[in-house]
Order: sequence, then C-alpha cells, then structure tokens
Amino acid sequence: MDRVQQAKEFIPAEPSKPHQPQQAFSKTAGLLMDLKMPVRVLFGSRNLKLSELLKLESGSIVELDREPDDTVELMVDDRVIARGQVVEVDGCYGIRVTEILDRGQTLNGAAGDLVNLFQGMG
Repeated sequence: MDRVQQAKEFIPAEPSKPHQPQQAFSKTAGLLMDLKMPVRVLFGSRNLKLSELLKLESGSIVELDREPDDTVELMVDDRVIARGQVVEVDGCYGIRVTEILDRGQTLNGAAGDLVNLFQGMG
C-alpha cells in the first residue's frame, strides 16, 4: 500500500453537520436585516476637463445631463437598485420610488447571495 492510500485510510471522515432548522435561519436573517447600507441618489452626471475642475469656485454651476423633472437613481454599492422622483419631505429631499430594478441584476456577490437567501426563506 502506498503512502497516499495509507493517509486516506487514517483520515477521519468529517462529522456531518446537523440540519439547521428554519428558525435558525430566521434569527440570522433578523440580525442581518438591522445592517445599515449606505444609499446614494444620482441626480445626474457630467464629464469635466481638468481645467474646468480647477476653475470651480463657490457659486459655480455645473450643468448635469438630466432635466429637473427626470427620474433619479437610487444606488447601493455603486449599483442602481431603483429609480424615482425627487420629492420634499418636511423640508428635506426625498425619493418617491417609481421602479425597483430586478434584484438579481442589480446586486451580485455577497449582497446578492444574501438577498437570494432571504427571498428563498420567505
């Protein structure tokens, strides 16, 4: 018998993990649901030459690529997750969501995996 075969014979099998009940996932999901995610709103954009950036001063106006009534984009982790209209809420800006993008297309990686896990639980 060669050494590889001998080693295989002496390696104990991994103990099987006990089945986690749905309740354990629910507790974990509840804890994760309290995580705060940074959300940004994209009103528009514009490419400026370096010379234009250097000329900016207080009172300068940078024209964006959207009209005042156009929809804005709600972003998490540099991904657009929704679109909406700018509204005023108690003297502050707010967003009235008009469209939720398909979560499978907007989130990927660990965040997308969490969303998919929780959607499967509900």
